Amino acid sequence: GLSEDLQSSAFSVEAQDFKEETTNSASVPGMPSTYLTHEIRMRVLDPSSAGLQKIGLPDFSDFDTVSEPGPDSQTQNWRWAKVGGASTNNTDSLFKLLCDHNINVAEFEHGALHDLVEEVYEAKVSTLMLRGKELQRHLQIVKVWVLADILSVPHLLVQSSKLYRGKKDLSVKDRPISMRLSHGQSWQQALTMALQQRLGLDAKRIADLMEVDESSYCLCEEVEYSRTYPGLKTVYRIHEITCRLSSTATNLGLPDGQEFGVARRQSSKTDDIAMTYFSWKPKKELFGRQVRFTKSLLDVLYTSDTKEVDPKRKLPAPAPLISPAKSIMSSGLLVQELMKGKKTDWNRARNAAKRIRDKDYDCKQFFEDCVAAFPELALYVGVAGEDGKAPVTSSGRSADDEYQRSIGALFAVYWLMRLDGDGGQSFSFGVDTSSWAPLSANSRTPTRSSDEQARRGAFLEQVKWPLFEEVLVSAGMLIPGTNGTKGHDEERTLAMLVLTAIHDIMKIEQLLPTVSSAKTREFCGYRAGEVISDHDVALGYVLEHAPDALPSYSGLPAKQRDSVKFTQCNMEYNMGWLVQAEAPPGALFRKFKAIISAGKADPKDVAFYFTHWLTDLAGAEPCPQEGCEKFVLKFPQKVLSSFLLSFPFVQHLSTKTETQVFEDYLQWRWRAHEPALGAAPRGEGAIARLRLSIMAQGCHEAFLEAYEELMPEVRQTLDIELARTGISGQAYETDSADAQGGPAFLVYYAPALLQRNHADAPGSLFVLAEVLRQARLLWAAETGNAGETVTIMVDALKELTVEGMLQLNPGEIWALHRVSSKSAQVKKLSMLKDKDMLDWNSMRVLTLSSADNVIAGMSSTILQGEKPVGGLVLVTDDAPDIREVQMLGPCTGLCGLRFCL
Repeated sequence: GLSEDLQSSAFSVEAQDFKEETTNSASVPGMPSTYLTHEIRMRVLDPSSAGLQKIGLPDFSDFDTVSEPGPDSQTQNWRWAKVGGASTNNTDSLFKLLCDHNINVAEFEHGALHDLVEEVYEAKVSTLMLRGKELQRHLQIVKVWVLADILSVPHLLVQSSKLYRGKKDLSVKDRPISMRLSHGQSWQQALTMALQQRLGLDAKRIADLMEVDESSYCLCEEVEYSRTYPGLKTVYRIHEITCRLSSTATNLGLPDGQEFGVARRQSSKTDDIAMTYFSWKPKKELFGRQVRFTKSLLDVLYTSDTKEVDPKRKLPAPAPLISPAKSIMSSGLLVQELMKGKKTDWNRARNAAKRIRDKDYDCKQFFEDCVAAFPELALYVGVAGEDGKAPVTSSGRSADDEYQRSIGALFAVYWLMRLDGDGGQSFSFGVDTSSWAPLSANSRTPTRSSDEQARRGAFLEQVKWPLFEEVLVSAGMLIPGTNGTKGHDEERTLAMLVLTAIHDIMKIEQLLPTVSSAKTREFCGYRAGEVISDHDVALGYVLEHAPDALPSYSGLPAKQRDSVKFTQCNMEYNMGWLVQAEAPPGALFRKFKAIISAGKADPKDVAFYFTHWLTDLAGAEPCPQEGCEKFVLKFPQKVLSSFLLSFPFVQHLSTKTETQVFEDYLQWRWRAHEPALGAAPRGEGAIARLRLSIMAQGCHEAFLEAYEELMPEVRQTLDIELARTGISGQAYETDSADAQGGPAFLVYYAPALLQRNHADAPGSLFVLAEVLRQARLLWAAETGNAGETVTIMVDALKELTVEGMLQLNPGEIWALHRVSSKSAQVKKLSMLKDKDMLDWNSMRVLTLSSADNVIAGMSSTILQGEKPVGGLVLVTDDAPDIREVQMLGPCTGLCGLRFCL
């Protein structure tokens, strides 16, 4: 009897599960029935909320409910049961133990953590042990080969398949009977129990029919990382034994060797029935193929199928463009030279914008129109150069990936414009390869895992689609009509398609422009003669100073060109920087604030930018026909909702300072986090903790704990540098760190760096602090620069683990290179091969120490006769002085040269 509004405000969904079970019907004997069960766990946010008295709150008293009035109405009695106890405590303890040993539980299959809790604490069939600093899972398994002579030929009993919860598991094919040993159980006891449970035989029948061949017993030990629990090393002690079945046996498929099945309960806690099918196979056939025992899938709850899934589909990309000879380039701008003579097919472009919501205009037609209309799409695959090298992208992905991602963003626009039709289905499941019709959970192709299909279905059913539509309406693309109908603005939609087609072309590093002194002395912090390394700023430069270089952009009406340009350079705002707390408020909001204060920002243009950001991220996975996998499969829905709900904060810039808006947003993210994180931090380091918790996304706990354990010097670097605002005269209200002066630093890809190293939070925080520390040596903190922000590119590190960063060849170093007055880049250099590139006036060597050294503290090393040489230390034998210097970790020999780094 609770209203929808009350349900929405009073409850929060914490977990959900879905299972499918096929069993014989009790009411109609002999007829198999399939049951689809959706289980949801919800939390009451405030038991004292008005309206919850009818369900016994806040006193947790018993209550009754009555079904629909009528002669068949029924009264149901309800009571509140206490949740917790050993099971919950065990789960929490195990979760903490795994995290403490750098095992990411988020990588486990659905339900695997629960299975591990049951295995360790309740069934007690495995033990977790520490070997040195490594957590290991130890278990013992008995493997039983049942041997029988069929037509005078030795045969072995093996499993052929297993049916559990309606899923047929073929991974057990040709495996013998097996079972895990519980604590204190001998292999002989486990042997008898395995035959009883797996074959349904009692102890007397086993004694009458089976003869154990003691001479066949062998014990082996194998070690490998579990596929069920990624990152957890498992030690298997395997007891292998053969039992001979009497020739008088007349069951178990004998004497003819027929296939048979045995049903048993899979778990003592549920009524789930597993049906295992057995077959007899000649011994020579099995051992001739050297069937090995597969360990990680034994006696576990079969929550995932093992069918081979199809690879992700990609669309054909256009051929690379031919680079003109430098001698004939008249404009000095490569993108302009490549687009010479290329024209936009405006008939096809306008057709896409006009028919985007038509029921009979499918995704294939839309794709063909876009590819034919926008010549700029060919820029994504790069330029065919004489050296034959693949194009380099600033994102680290291949050029083909960038093309696929842009097509994916176009598809996201198409699908979101059709949410009142088939858009949500295609957004969630993708489209068919040949027909391009929307896929569903029942589609036969492509082959996907059942877990993936379930997640896609859950997204379709549970995501808050109206939040997406509200953004499109605010952007002026969708137009609300009467009676819930909607129309759309064709010109506005066309502008979005053009923007999506060109938005990431500058990720191809060959296309990056150099600021021309003939056009301007400076552009967005880049001086004349400097290459604009930021791809968004680079596109903004082209739109501002060479708009005719891009025919699709130049052909738009003036108002729509202004809207497109607003998203790239006028605003100088990156929504991703906000939602990941990647940038200081100066870089985020300064220009935006100025535009709003000057009255130049149209609210529709602001929403237009946000729509572009949304569709760009939705298409970020390079497989357009698979749907918007970035949101559907890789984003928790709560995080996605947070992104959609964060947009209104920007509107407060009309009444608050840039720093106040950013601080409000950081604190809102902390307060809105589930589970609750407690009171928002205040005092020195408050902003560092707020920003790091957002950068780390789902691994915030590990990073906040690691932050507290860092050396004071390292933590202070993070506290001060992450609290600089990049705006003169502004400081955070809740943080007392001495962060005066500037410039502030925007560490580009810092969130990706931390998330990649969630298993080594202390190490990755040290790397981030070291980058900031060396950047401060390149840009001294000065009061006059408090209003400036410098971008530090760490894309070379973002895909590496900290351990991987330390794997250097002799002579190699990591260095921070100041490449312009507004940017620096982390590079791997060779002291031997890159001598000509080494400039110690604009470079600093990065010391990427391990996390253990960071936490342990600073160690002292004696260096004899130091002499500073361009930022290095040259050791000479004849120098008479000896002095002690403090280093962050022990000195490591890198190159064999007489340089100490």
